[in-house]
Amino acid sequence: GAGATVVGADPATRVSAEWAAWANGVAVRELDYHDTFLAAEYSHPGDNIPPILAAAQHAAAGGRPDGRALTGADVIRGIATGYEIQVDLVKAISLHAHKIDHVAHLGPSAAAGIGTLLGLDQETVFQGVGQALHTTTATRQSRKGAISTWKAHAPAFAGKMAVEAIDRAMRGQTSPTPIYEGEDGVIAWLLDGPAASYDVPLPAPGEAKRAILDTYTKEHSAEYQAQAWIDLARRLHNTHPVLADADAIDRVLIHSSHHT
Repeated sequence: GAGATVVGADPATRVSAEWAAWANGVAVRELDYHDTFLAAEYSHPGDNIPPILAAAQHAAAGGRPDGRALTGADVIRGIATGYEIQVDLVKAISLHAHKIDHVAHLGPSAAAGIGTLLGLDQETVFQGVGQALHTTTATRQSRKGAISTWKAHAPAFAGKMAVEAIDRAMRGQTSPTPIYEGEDGVIAWLLDGPAASYDVPLPAPGEAKRAILDTYTKEHSAEYQAQAWIDLARRLHNTHPVLADADAIDRVLIHSSHHT
């Protein structure tokens, strides 16, 4: 492949796809203008786009493994798959209840998206998804206590791992199997235990991937749950200028959902 570009750098400069996925993933995340989807778990499905785009740029020169030229439609299908997998996992499986970071759903979804992009066979994508999950499952401490730079880097790391996982799978390397349902797998030891089961609402073969339509975007560069409060603060500033004086405020009572 020809490598991929990095946001803000000279477009003529190409780097390896996995590191482009990392750099661009961090750049996108730092803006905090991500889309959001909240259900059993939390997510910012736009995190799928940097690794899929990096893989697309890298593969564009040589085409897909099946010999066909890579097209814009392939990129859109790859992104739609990434969104579909992450949103469907988020609808079904809570990670934060077990103090696992939500990027554990991103690694598999980005790997699946790259597999769709490249037109890979089912077995190769399966192995890539398994490797991506195995290497991107981590604790939520990056979102607690002293918030570090890793909070912004975690999704980019998952994207980088997804690129590498698919690359390894394309070379014939296999993954821990079954990674979800195995006796020492994710469900048995990291989620609800060996007897647990989850209903992930994946589309049937041939059914449209519409999960991207379930996500919601932001107007302000802030946490999604803060969007309405920012709108309210601006409105109150105009209609009740006395509130600009903090000493004039007796108390602030906020009712929020468990997501906050």
